[in-house]
Amino acid sequence: MLYCLTMNLETSYVDRQSNRRGRSCAEVLLLSAFILSLVVGLSAFAAFLFVRDATAPTLDDDLLRTFAPDQVSPALALRELAGDPANALAFQAANAGDLATAHALALFDTTTTGAPRAGFWSLLGRAYTAADRPQDAANVARMAAPLATLDASISVRERHQLLVQAAQSYLDAGFTAAAADAAQQAFILASRAPELLPVQRAELFTALEPLAAALDDPAFTAQVRELARNPFLETPGVIPAPILADAIEAPVPDPAVDAAIAARRQAAHGLADRILFTGGVDVEPELQALTDALRAGRRGAQSVLQRTGAGGPRRRPCWVAPDALPVAGDQLRIALGGYGVSPDPRVGGQCRAIRKELSDLTTKMDAEFRTVGQSGRVCAGRAGRAKSVSTGWRCSGDLGLYPGAQPATLGQRIRRDQDAYASFGTPLALPVGYEAGATPPGFRFLR
Repeated sequence: MLYCLTMNLETSYVDRQSNRRGRSCAEVLLLSAFILSLVVGLSAFAAFLFVRDATAPTLDDDLLRTFAPDQVSPALALRELAGDPANALAFQAANAGDLATAHALALFDTTTTGAPRAGFWSLLGRAYTAADRPQDAANVARMAAPLATLDASISVRERHQLLVQAAQSYLDAGFTAAAADAAQQAFILASRAPELLPVQRAELFTALEPLAAALDDPAFTAQVRELARNPFLETPGVIPAPILADAIEAPVPDPAVDAAIAARRQAAHGLADRILFTGGVDVEPELQALTDALRAGRRGAQSVLQRTGAGGPRRRPCWVAPDALPVAGDQLRIALGGYGVSPDPRVGGQCRAIRKELSDLTTKMDAEFRTVGQSGRVCAGRAGRAKSVSTGWRCSGDLGLYPGAQPATLGQRIRRDQDAYASFGTPLALPVGYEAGATPPGFRFLR
């Protein structure tokens, strides 16, 4: 019996040890699984935070890259190279819901100015908002707001509408600081524009009220409401009319340039028709024909520039160049995919060099503008206006149209020109200056 009891105790001890070892193994496995799950979870969370930060909405994107090249319809975009007006094509694309093509057409359009240009950006911004694409609408606002600030050819009411819409687009995209900044700009415009009657000024402040309330700024809201009720303000100063274009003579026709334009238009028309007919298949001959026409046109335009040198306002070779094609602006568009197809594959990796060329060309044009502003062909008062307008035009770096621009330097120049204009006895009602600390940085009405 003692032997049996001893055996039972030993067996019980062995069983307990075995159970303990089993539980220990299970505990180790469970603990290991928990630690592994924790590591995986933390890694996934860190990756999420990284991706979120990397893809977070921003107002720092290059404006010339804010369209989707792979969604641009070449059958429509190439019509501009064939001679159709870019603005009309952009409206056609937007009304058809082809927002990428519309965006690209307007972005690289260097001929449409003033109210037509402002009207299109307003339309495209509303289309992006309706399509629930707030980041794209905010990028459009970055194009529209500088037009409201810098382009005095647009009516005050339209400029105000652009700023209010820009502020709303920023707010919808989560850029509260930018929305507040645009709303303040709209407030300044409504307060200082000298040509507004009290009832018109009241309408602008009333239009600003819902936005002011949405910004959750009680002081600003109260200020807007008070001026909507009592819009009787003294508004000293003037808004100069842009007269520089009237002071520059039309370019002298050049047969080589005209021939290059005709060849380019014919080749572009043939390629667009072929793409429409085949759906983009078997278009190599037409594509090569357009490539050859573009390269020949570029050589012709460069030859004109070399023959005329810096030129001067009378010849305006730099002004001829954009229509002569394909100089820097069109080369940059091709490199960025703005036609939905690459008519000249060689320029694909040359964005930096092309931007430098475009910047140099813009600088030459600016020098010509300033020469006209200081010339005897423009009377003293108009000279001050010409200088102011030319500097405002050069400030189109805000629009992405002057790569390499030094905005702080441009800001200093425009302040000097505005002071010179004021020296004639009529200060500007809406002087502008560059504000590096604004959101986004750019030219603003001075407070």
